[in-house]
Amino acid sequence: MGSFCDCVAFRYVRKDRDMGKRSCCEYCGHVLTVKDLIPILSFVMLKGRCRYCGSKIDRRHVLTEMFCGIVFLLFYLRYGICPFLFRDLILVSILTILSLIDLESYILPDRFVLSGILNWSIFLYFEKEKTLYLHSGLTGALFRSVAVYHLYLSMFLIYKKETMGLGDVKMLFMVGLYTGLYGSLKAMFLGSVLGMLAMFVKKKRMIPFGPFIALGTIFVLLI
Repeated sequence: MGSFCDCVAFRYVRKDRDMGKRSCCEYCGHVLTVKDLIPILSFVMLKGRCRYCGSKIDRRHVLTEMFCGIVFLLFYLRYGICPFLFRDLILVSILTILSLIDLESYILPDRFVLSGILNWSIFLYFEKEKTLYLHSGLTGALFRSVAVYHLYLSMFLIYKKETMGLGDVKMLFMVGLYTGLYGSLKAMFLGSVLGMLAMFVKKKRMIPFGPFIALGTIFVLLI
């Protein structure tokens, strides 16, 4: 799934919507075979280079595979086999795609945010306390999105330019459905701290916030 999420994000950024075509080297264009596409192992065996042209393979590919493998395992240990395991694994996949796209293009596409909302809505059927679950999700979604939207407006008025995008607000609404009100508070705090640390380390005034929203959400869902 990590490899698939990376492929979706990579092709989306490059406006390549043909998900059915064979994978190929991004440098020489050579079509990759099965032995080139084994998650993590192929990267290790090839020593991080393309088998055909010798170009360095971007480490983001193997890091995405490792991240998804570890997080999927943690969610399995958290839930066991049940409907909510699959709900959250789909969410993790969507968050991974959004984060990768945001890191490369500073864009959080609506289609993936809407997919996350649809995923939450479908698994509402399996919840025993549907009214409570619905109330908690909508409260968390509205709190996170409204709070950050006010921050967005305040920053715009102060700096007279966009310092964060509305895509972050939409993504926060989506993940708020899964975490509820109290979970949203924890996820926002953790995501904000990680984001500020990244800004300090990289010495940048603007960074993609989507990955930190994703990390905060995954942490809250696991604890």
